[in-house]
Amino acid sequence: MTKKHSARPLTESAVALALGGIMWWAFSPMPGIGPYFKYISASLIAIVGARHGLRWSLVTAAALNALVGFTFGPGELLNCLFLVTPIALMLPARQRTGRDVEGGEGEADASGRTHGVSGARWWAMLLATYAIAYPARLGVMGMLMGVEISAIVRSMASASYQAFERFWTLAHLPADIAVSGAVEWMWIILPLIGVGYGFMLYLVNRPAYRGGLMILKRTRLG
Repeated sequence: MTKKHSARPLTESAVALALGGIMWWAFSPMPGIGPYFKYISASLIAIVGARHGLRWSLVTAAALNALVGFTFGPGELLNCLFLVTPIALMLPARQRTGRDVEGGEGEADASGRTHGVSGARWWAMLLATYAIAYPARLGVMGMLMGVEISAIVRSMASASYQAFERFWTLAHLPADIAVSGAVEWMWIILPLIGVGYGFMLYLVNRPAYRGGLMILKRTRLG
């Protein structure tokens, strides 16, 4: 193995870490939906994993979590750890078709497929992971804040009610009933929200992931 090839995983991991840090720094202060764009940093880690294996994606993910934690504090660290890291590590594990290979995601075997977890099984794993990760994120947040998770859910439900107050008013559902209902059913609602996050994170990271691999394959870095 040449020095160029032996240095490539470290170089690409460092570039992915730098770009990921820039995305968190640039998008976190933005209003509205702006902060959600920082979650696309997962695609950078996934690219490293697809090209150099799980070990390098784990190293890159750990470094990004450390950078986010030191720079933005424990709240953003929890977002990076429980929301960004799972999809970043799982994207390269999805079984890829010949079309994906043309996009730069690996070498196909004789059947036109590369190794990985099949689509239905992969989706089940992804959504189950986020159904657990999202409540876990709130649980850790509650421990750090010294409050019960129900108090966090109550605060979130109250904020959500105010944001969509007109809708709830038309539905003739008072605020106290809506908030108390959210707290009562939180162990069903929170996993469902986690599933929604998992689906959303896949949709926003998949194009960047495939596009990044394609670009690298068509340049001298590939």
